[in-house]
Amino acid sequence: MKETHTIRKDGVRFFMKKKWIVVGVFFLLCAAAGAYAAVQAPDISLEVQPADAADGEYIALSAKLTYRYQYLLCAHVLEETEDMPAAYVGSTRQELHEQIAPDSITQFSKGEVVLTRRLNTYCPAHYVAYLEEGGMAIYQNLLGSEEAERVLAFGLRAGALSLAEEQALSRGKVFSSLEAAQAYAAKAVSGAEAG
Repeated sequence: MKETHTIRKDGVRFFMKKKWIVVGVFFLLCAAAGAYAAVQAPDISLEVQPADAADGEYIALSAKLTYRYQYLLCAHVLEETEDMPAAYVGSTRQELHEQIAPDSITQFSKGEVVLTRRLNTYCPAHYVAYLEEGGMAIYQNLLGSEEAERVLAFGLRAGALSLAEEQALSRGKVFSSLEAAQAYAAKAVSGAEAG
């Protein structure tokens, strides 16, 4: 007599018929788990990108940084360009904005960043003469700043200038060149000496 699994009545026959169903369910569960894992897996790429680069742009190592200064009193715009400082490389637009608060980012790409600053003063191409205690001084603004440095100073006698000249110098008299400012100062000093 053949001994087969179909002769037994203790439940093995039932199990043997259903074993293909069990194996099939097992494979279906494995396939479902694999599909779920594939959908949930993070996107892995070989290119390194900052985690918060919402627009996908970050500053490259070879990028250039341009400072654009808009001088409101003379309406001139001056620029200076340099290699990107290491502290900014790899930054996103938002990260850079947090680091350079007074400037506004007017252009942002991997290769170039332009920072613009509006200054309520004259550009360094102009010279401003002021009446100071005991004389007159000529100042030139520093590039990218509202600060000025004294270039020349002249001594004047009290009452040597007309009232109109004193008022103009107390507000600041603007010149387009150092030579023009020096000529004005020489005239004021010679007029003071002649008077």
